Amino acid sequence: MPNSVKPKILFLYGNDPNPSLIERAHLLEETGRFESHIAFWHRQNSDISIPFSTDLPDSRTHQINLPDPRGNAITRGLLSLRFARKLRSAINRNKINVVYAVNPDMLGLANIALFGNRRVGITYDFQDQKGDFLGFIRKYIFKTILRKTSFVLIRSEGFRNQIVRHDLVDSHTPVKYMAEAPLGWQTPRPSPENDHLKVGYYGNIRGRTQLKNLISAVGELRESGKNIKLDVAGGGPDSSWFQNETAHLDFVNFSGAFDYFKNYKSTFEAADIIHAVYPLDWINYYTHEARRFHEAIAAGIPLIVSSGTYMSDRVETLNVGWTVRSESKDDLIDALSEAHDNRDLLTQKTVDDRTRAHHQLEHYEQLLIESIEAALK
Repeated sequence: MPNSVKPKILFLYGNDPNPSLIERAHLLEETGRFESHIAFWHRQNSDISIPFSTDLPDSRTHQINLPDPRGNAITRGLLSLRFARKLRSAINRNKINVVYAVNPDMLGLANIALFGNRRVGITYDFQDQKGDFLGFIRKYIFKTILRKTSFVLIRSEGFRNQIVRHDLVDSHTPVKYMAEAPLGWQTPRPSPENDHLKVGYYGNIRGRTQLKNLISAVGELRESGKNIKLDVAGGGPDSSWFQNETAHLDFVNFSGAFDYFKNYKSTFEAADIIHAVYPLDWINYYTHEARRFHEAIAAGIPLIVSSGTYMSDRVETLNVGWTVRSESKDDLIDALSEAHDNRDLLTQKTVDDRTRAHHQLEHYEQLLIESIEAALK
């Protein structure tokens, strides 16, 4: 390939692209060595799509419009084949060199789209753990679609156990940790000037039990004389429910879905504490590291997470927040009460600049390049 021609990398996602995917495409583009493209399944009439924007030229954002595939297995299969056909066309038309596939569904469809194509390599991004136990058929399929993969990036060391236990990846394929960290959060935030304890909940609105506990806990603490308010922004399956549930509450500010790259960072940094208590009805919540975890550490804001999880172990080890039982309102009240009464904890439960760097995407630039170069060979 002539030196003047940059390798073309297609970042592939199964929904409107989330900030992590877009930022990885931006980071690679900013090296000046690669040309980033993004292809994604735009789920028509879906409740889990989010607004997004990107600095990439419009010609390098490939939106594949199809109905939401969730539900009937036959319909999902047919839609997936249509997606793979459109994806193959985009790969060939744009002369893509590497597909950067996020999660098993996109890895599988990348394999189908590239059937018979030995020219295009694959890097796999293990963003979510879709299950704990893999039966014979699922394990066989997973191992098969991973064979063409040259490099595996995992967004949590909590995922490594599944990979090792099921022997999913060949011994010659590197598996390395790349945090779901934000890009451009290198400057410490200014100290917020709130006259109250501002609890922030930002991102995908989900988990009604946890949300009800949060609303109720803040309400009860206010009745006891504590000046606490709740600031919430995001979309997702429970966003409409949350809006209706809190419309009459003057201590809750809900601003709805947002474009991450236009107004998120300043909103996030204005909070005193971040709520990241997830429901534990899915194995991924036990093993993952939420983006909010890295954003909070990068911004220097303590957070509250569900206990008994990989992420809670990290929060306790780094001393960057509180852990509470996922469905316990009393635990949440205790944590918020302590944070309200002892504001010094809000600065004590942070890390030094050297540790903060590991929660910023810039720290992983060389690893990202390494993963792409492995797929180009």
